[in-house]
Amino acid sequence: MENFFTTIFQHKEAGENRTQNVNSYQGGLGGLFHQYPAQCLGTSLLVAVLTLMLLVSTSFLSANTKGKTGRIPEINPIGNIFTTSKKQSAIAAYLTNARGLVTGWFAQNPGTPARLHTQIGTVVVLPSSMADEISHDERFHLRQQTAKTFNAHLPGFEVFRDDYNNELMKNVVAKYLNKQLVKVTGLLSEEMDCALGELFTSPFECQKEKGEDWFEIPLHRTALQIVARLSGRVFLGEQLGRDPEWLRITAGYAGVVTMAFADLSRWPAWLRSTANRFLPRCKASRAYMDDVRRKLRPVIAERRQKAQNAGAGLQEYNDAIEWFELESQGKPYDPEIVQLSLSLAAVHTAGDLLAQTLTEIATHGEIIEPLREEVQSILDKGGWQKSSLDKMVLLDSVIKESQRRKPLATLSMGRITITDARVSDGTVIPKGSTISVDAGLMWDQSIYTRPDEWDPYRFVKMRRESPTQQRLAELTTTAPEHLAFGHGMYACPGRFFAANEVKTALIKILLKYDIKFAEGVKPKVMMHGITMDPDRGVKLSVRRRGEDTDF
Repeated sequence: MENFFTTIFQHKEAGENRTQNVNSYQGGLGGLFHQYPAQCLGTSLLVAVLTLMLLVSTSFLSANTKGKTGRIPEINPIGNIFTTSKKQSAIAAYLTNARGLVTGWFAQNPGTPARLHTQIGTVVVLPSSMADEISHDERFHLRQQTAKTFNAHLPGFEVFRDDYNNELMKNVVAKYLNKQLVKVTGLLSEEMDCALGELFTSPFECQKEKGEDWFEIPLHRTALQIVARLSGRVFLGEQLGRDPEWLRITAGYAGVVTMAFADLSRWPAWLRSTANRFLPRCKASRAYMDDVRRKLRPVIAERRQKAQNAGAGLQEYNDAIEWFELESQGKPYDPEIVQLSLSLAAVHTAGDLLAQTLTEIATHGEIIEPLREEVQSILDKGGWQKSSLDKMVLLDSVIKESQRRKPLATLSMGRITITDARVSDGTVIPKGSTISVDAGLMWDQSIYTRPDEWDPYRFVKMRRESPTQQRLAELTTTAPEHLAFGHGMYACPGRFFAANEVKTALIKILLKYDIKFAEGVKPKVMMHGITMDPDRGVKLSVRRRGEDTDF
């Protein structure tokens, strides 16, 4: 789960720097008055009075909690309400150099938690050494933190609520999806062939008519489309999973809802319910929710009717729609919300990982032939099945190393304290505090030799060191030294499915196509606060290897 919500946090932070297909919005009270003068004119005096009351009450609350939080040091001190310039400088430092700030703090203060002030609130950052300590500590809660941070009570943001729907999704992933990996591996292979036919072969044919061998595809967008296709096939079956409208919804909702987050974060919490009714991106988010219900309700209603009529002869679909029905055992839930949550979690985490791995492979083209040799040899012996994918240790290492170099964020394991919590160094973290763990060990030279370099064999070599290291070297294993999938009881439960998706996509692409970046193209990682955003404008050059490629 936390891998999913880290993605959303990432999009929220970076959202202000992205261009979306919705009208631009000038935030704050001025923007709302400008767009809706009639609605706001009569409330201006009330807002002024309430704002004054809020400032007064905030000063008392700050004084009341300072005794608890004041002893936790600050990484980027913001001063008080009378030193606004200092706060602005602290937030600017966070936005431009969050990783450096956190790394510098723990270099000088090993093992000491500290507060990091961001543009959307304060996070208590724990050192990597505490990852195991809190990994199963029930005083630190993921879903409550998500619900609080991401306005889950508002229409359009229902996927973030800490409710039965959320618990149901987690159970379905753990009890059904992960246990069906052997069965769905063949489906993923078939669907990837279809996706390549549409996303790669069609442009190739157009370029071939022009006498050109190479053509370019938008890397990040194409990776998202591929993962949306693969996930949709398993979650919703062949017909609906390939529906262009459903693919548009699952690919587009995350972008819109995270931009809506960015808009709402400019508003005081007590005004967000009102702002949510008027802000264009918030309205767009609700429209996406309506689209989801419009697409899914007829399908679900038809299946339920067939189930009533069939009785013991119920058809087995073996997809997520059926899994949710089985797991709920007749208890009311929202079928549309859980499906959107599942798709959102799968598409944008695995899509980012696929894009990053293709980026590294295309940048380091010398690894392509060794990968092809491993893949072809194993497929020739074992055929297309999950056990074959598990034997591809170089491919596994390449993906894990790519993820180590650029995870979703430089902090991981986001939680909220549901009670005052004392940690091992004696720090007391007050109830209601947002916490995260520094993921800096992923770039620590005491853990990884030459950590700034991409070494495709890094985790292959680790497998040879000892049985313990062999386990830690696997892509899906979490540890304080590699927090890209989170760690502990909230570690991403869908990481096993995501690993199969990404491996399937890479195998098909590498065996059927040559890939590279055009001369002079050097994709960059966009740092924005704790987020590590991909270069969304970069294009990948692709060339068909030939019709005789067989696997």
